[in-house]
Amino acid sequence: MKKTIGFKLITIHLLFVLPCNAAHIKLKKDTIYYVVDTSKIPLKDRVILIGGKEGQYFSYRLMCSCNSWHGDYTFTRHVSKPGELINPNDTRVKNSATLRSLIQIATQHSEKKPANHVFYFIEAINNQYVKYQVFLNELLQMKINDSVKIQRK
Repeated sequence: MKKTIGFKLITIHLLFVLPCNAAHIKLKKDTIYYVVDTSKIPLKDRVILIGGKEGQYFSYRLMCSCNSWHGDYTFTRHVSKPGELINPNDTRVKNSATLRSLIQIATQHSEKKPANHVFYFIEAINNQYVKYQVFLNELLQMKINDSVKIQRK
């Protein structure tokens, strides 16, 4: 009798308790902060273009052609989600990623599934810093039809 009760308890534990605990395990993601301050860079020398509002999204385009499809990286954020004002002396501003490291991380991020990075862009707006969570858009390969069909008479 004691063996059957012990067996039932172990079975219940394996069937109900362990799967519930496993559902709460989350992958650890690295948080990347990058300061987007285009006010001090001439227009012709900018590598990041701050796009406009398109529908419910706002875009940032990193023009480097350094990914496997030789295209630009596009980060987007939801317009409906307001940014968070942060202090210019905040460690997230001072220890933000460099452009070189952002390109390397974006390249690694686009090749890995599931992605293990969370991106935040910090914009300098009127001597204030506003933090937005952004998402790196997936790179899509375009189909190119480079064949010509020749009909004989």
